[in-house]
Amino acid sequence: MGLLDRLLAGRRMRDPVRGTAEVVSCSERRGRDEERVAAARMKVVENDYESCHLQLVVAAETVPATAVAQQTPVHRSRWPAPGMTLPATIDRANPSNVRIEWDEVPDARARARQRAERNATPGRAGRRRPRNRPKDRFDDRMRRLEKLARLHAAGELTDAEFAEQKRKLFDR
Repeated sequence: MGLLDRLLAGRRMRDPVRGTAEVVSCSERRGRDEERVAAARMKVVENDYESCHLQLVVAAETVPATAVAQQTPVHRSRWPAPGMTLPATIDRANPSNVRIEWDEVPDARARARQRAERNATPGRAGRRRPRNRPKDRFDDRMRRLEKLARLHAAGELTDAEFAEQKRKLFDR
């Protein structure tokens, strides 16, 4: 067993399974000025990766949803946002042992393109709830009024309840 194997022994997955990790929260990416100051202080070449603190809910087939906190280096172009669902490999034996598959996460440009395409899809307008036309509203109110009248005639509603329901129906 080599040095690397001994160092990674605690993180090695015994029973890996593909799943998802939903981002509940994550640290913010530093701005350009902050990056330059940090790079100057550490006297290192500017890097495209930055440490990200993540709060995740991971799940997979046969693995119950589990809350996990993780700190990991993330490429700036693939920086996550709360609400994103990331591809992950999860250890069934220890669900808190998670590896995010960052190479499968779309970069910022690809995500923006996907959002634009979703918003521009002609069928999107068809998903909205159609407004009721006046005739439809009238017919709907008449059906409800007939139902109230039947309930009142059957003795299910008192005179006061019937009057109150009629008032509510026509105040809309």
